[in-house]
Amino acid sequence: MCCTCREFLDECPTCSHQFSAVSNTNLETIAFWSNFSCPYLECGCSVMVPVELMVDHLAICLYKKVSCPLNKTMSIVCPWEGLLKSVMFHCKESHRSRFAQCEFFVSSYIENAVNVIQYDKEIFIFHKRFLAGKFCCAFEKVGLSQRPYTTVFIVDALSGWDRITFTHSVYVMSKNLDEILAKGKFLTRNDKLLKSFISNGKVALQVIILKANLRN
Repeated sequence: MCCTCREFLDECPTCSHQFSAVSNTNLETIAFWSNFSCPYLECGCSVMVPVELMVDHLAICLYKKVSCPLNKTMSIVCPWEGLLKSVMFHCKESHRSRFAQCEFFVSSYIENAVNVIQYDKEIFIFHKRFLAGKFCCAFEKVGLSQRPYTTVFIVDALSGWDRITFTHSVYVMSKNLDEILAKGKFLTRNDKLLKSFISNGKVALQVIILKANLRN
């Protein structure tokens, strides 16, 4: 029985004896390692894992219901909702002008932007913001798998002598991008510093996606 039901019983409903204060460690071990069905079984997920592994599975379960990753980003309003496994198809079909398949791209215009990038069977969201006198770039992963990635931002001066390079781990997409940007977890540079890298309203910004190397 569960701990909630136990609180309402004074004796065992099977043998009518008083409960002891001793834990049944063997039974607890069996329950701990027993496989349980994913909560999204009705949506088509057939995965069964122990309780302690369920949280990790739910983070990337392709059958969980999600909303469009671009909804309420900048001025975008997209009411789409569906399964995580359908996000890639949705972004490719409904946000074609913002969609690209690559591991390297250039974003040169001095304006706010958001793009969907497909690479290595994953979906990433690239944000570029100019706010409060700062230039901010963020790169997030929608979370189709637990594979780790890193991103490299490279900003070159037209003179060819100066370069800004910033590398960071790619985080799973957050519901509050502004809060993450404010904490400085992504590329953030003061506008005054960036001016020496801007020419004719453009900046030589390169973004590279890399698979993280976990070897020691």
